[in-house]
Amino acid sequence: MAKFFSTILLFSIAAAAYAASKGQPADPIAPVILGVTGILFFAVLGRFGARTLGQPSVLGELLMGVILGNLGYLFAVDFLLVLREGPAIFDMVDLTLSGAPLEQAADEALGHKNALIILSILQGPGGAELTQVAHAVDVFSRYGVIFLLFLVGLETSIKEMREVGVESLRVAVLGVVLPFAFGFMAARLLMPELSVNVDLFVAATLGATSIGITARVLKDLSKARSHEAHVILGAAVIDDVLGLIMLAIVSGIIISGGFDPFNAIKTVTLASVFLLTAFIAGPRFLRVTINVVDRLDIVEAKMFISFLFVMALAWQREVVQIHTIFGGKNPHPNFMVGGSPSPISNDPTSATGGAAATAVNIVSLNRVRSIIQNMMQFVDQVYLPDTIAIASFYKDWFARGEGLGNFLTYGDFPATGLDDPSTWLIPGGAILNRDLTTIHPVDLNDPKHVQEFVSHSWYDYSDGKDSGLHPYDGETTLNYSGPKPPYDHLNVEESYSWLKAPRWRGHAMETGPLARVLMLYASGHEPTRELAGSVLKQLDLPLEAMFSTMGRTAARTLETKIIGDQMMGWLDNLMANIKVGDLNVHNEEKWDPSTWPREARGVGFTEAPRGALAHWVVIKDGKIDNYQAVVPTTWNAGPRDAKGQPGAYEAALMDRHKLLIPKQPLEIQRTLHSFDPCIACSVHVMDPEGEELMKIKVS
Repeated sequence: MAKFFSTILLFSIAAAAYAASKGQPADPIAPVILGVTGILFFAVLGRFGARTLGQPSVLGELLMGVILGNLGYLFAVDFLLVLREGPAIFDMVDLTLSGAPLEQAADEALGHKNALIILSILQGPGGAELTQVAHAVDVFSRYGVIFLLFLVGLETSIKEMREVGVESLRVAVLGVVLPFAFGFMAARLLMPELSVNVDLFVAATLGATSIGITARVLKDLSKARSHEAHVILGAAVIDDVLGLIMLAIVSGIIISGGFDPFNAIKTVTLASVFLLTAFIAGPRFLRVTINVVDRLDIVEAKMFISFLFVMALAWQREVVQIHTIFGGKNPHPNFMVGGSPSPISNDPTSATGGAAATAVNIVSLNRVRSIIQNMMQFVDQVYLPDTIAIASFYKDWFARGEGLGNFLTYGDFPATGLDDPSTWLIPGGAILNRDLTTIHPVDLNDPKHVQEFVSHSWYDYSDGKDSGLHPYDGETTLNYSGPKPPYDHLNVEESYSWLKAPRWRGHAMETGPLARVLMLYASGHEPTRELAGSVLKQLDLPLEAMFSTMGRTAARTLETKIIGDQMMGWLDNLMANIKVGDLNVHNEEKWDPSTWPREARGVGFTEAPRGALAHWVVIKDGKIDNYQAVVPTTWNAGPRDAKGQPGAYEAALMDRHKLLIPKQPLEIQRTLHSFDPCIACSVHVMDPEGEELMKIKVS
């Protein structure tokens, strides 16, 4: 009761403040405070009513929202109409800022009928205030959903959910199939004049649940720790995955007019991998995170890092939309395979339907622009300053974990094409022994530059294990000679890794964000020098501090800022090309195998997030004769070579590490994580006798 009357008092104060602002110079905050507080007031009112009737609080909040929303729509209340169309209004604003006429932008974002209503409201005397309130409410609602799901996670045990997995699966399947079937039949009966596609879409939407709302109901009923609650929450998680699959299938039928089994299988696979990863790797990741955070001495710092983590996850979800727009999917976008997989359309009708609606068009490009703007706002206002703040607690880690002192980049982000390296944002080259005054050129086709060694790897070379081979001449002959699992340790004097040991002119090299930032700094890139100098000055550290564990983590932040600042310019260049009719997404000149010479070879390279990545191919008589990849983790995690030189991981771990708790070697993890490791490229499937289980030969 006290909370209820406190909210009434808060609403009264906000209303009084807003009323007092009338007739005074415009205060943009007053209507926002009034609108948000008004929504809070009615939510609390609904919660109070539900509790009075012995019902879950969330039921009253939802019911109040449904009542207000429909009353506002029925009686054409400007405030509630703007709230209802909030996301579409923001899309309209983005289109308008991109140069589209206001009426056209409104039609595309809202539909013609709603566009007329909303434009009349926004162009009225209170339109600016309503837009401010709608934006604020949208932000607060997103925060609310994020924290609601975060709180659900805090009260949910993955172990308990796994124990009820079979029961949850049964409940989830029935919870999807039955609503879909009955929803389809109801839609057919109630709306016979509409197409079957509409019935399918209505039925599909009825199959989804809300994990957050389900958890709130259980919590309000004090049943969150019961067996039934675990079954329901487990079913809700599975139900979301099944609903995603169902919506993907239905959307494919509606858009393309038929069922695409490949897309269905892809969706099922990705959803299953995500779910399995969350259940299997989630607890391990959580234990590591808790142990790391537990070492902080300041309570505020712990809360700060937790909050940052939650916000970064939400931010990442938005950013990866760029992958799906240009690359067709996420994770692992297809942008490196045969050019861009997504066609480009300059058809003005592509935003409203037709085959071109799935291409990159004005709507998706404007979405990319909006994402870039929001992304850089997060980088400038959160990621960069928070990295500096967190680094100040770990300044001792700027003095350990250096390793090799040798750094390699292949180069990337050309302004005019690969034929002019002077226009690349990130230059290619090698830095030896910390010497930033000299950048050595790197030639990926020169057999003396890049070589791979297998002296301590579970492979054999025809010329002996101590020889080095350029990728064009590379061999991958497995020969596992290690101990039979399980084992306590590996003998590093013998073979001990599935990774080869790549070397540049005989030198072990580190690649990745730190290598790129140092290469930019050494090449005289002024934005990098200015940014790195500013960060180091705030931390009161010299440039040499970058050669460290914390230096790698800081470099990842710095390069995010450096590359992100270029993205809007790249988007503008793309849109300029589209405007003049350049819609090519790949080069067809050498696409036809009949035009190839009898023997051809080439190398494709890029600066992947973890570092320099390149694939070498040799083609003979129109067929692949040899294909070798040297990836970032191979450079960094590779074993020792014939001279005994360690790779970047090993060298970094040998640099001034002291384990506080030997049985919990977080210090080792901290340095390894600074490389952002991925060992998937060294995984091989073998039988108990050491033989590969599968080989694929194309004839």
